[in-house]
Amino acid sequence: MGPGLLAIASALTSTAVWGYLAWSTAIVQGGEALPPALVAALLFPGIAWAGALAAWRDSPFVTLLTGLIGLVPVGLYFLPAPGALKLIGVAPLVMLVAGVWMVRRMRHAPFGRE
Repeated sequence: MGPGLLAIASALTSTAVWGYLAWSTAIVQGGEALPPALVAALLFPGIAWAGALAAWRDSPFVTLLTGLIGLVPVGLYFLPAPGALKLIGVAPLVMLVAGVWMVRRMRHAPFGRE
């Protein structure tokens, strides 16, 4: 599996878990959607999909940046959480791994991209 597919898997995971969080806390329990939960449920998967698109277009530094934005501070906050919410922190880590993989591949490639 290449870094592009790893980034896509990270974005899919982020979308699923943030959707689950917004559904279970903001929509189902309160009867109405809380704006901050919905904004977060749209913002962080959007950032993850931007990283997946950057990985697909072979842009390693943007992929690293999107992984860092997803990880600090929200992803680090959810890493010790129980259950599926832990994936909110794991998904940006996977994006970071994809970015590091791409940077390492770029460093070992010849100067001319083909």
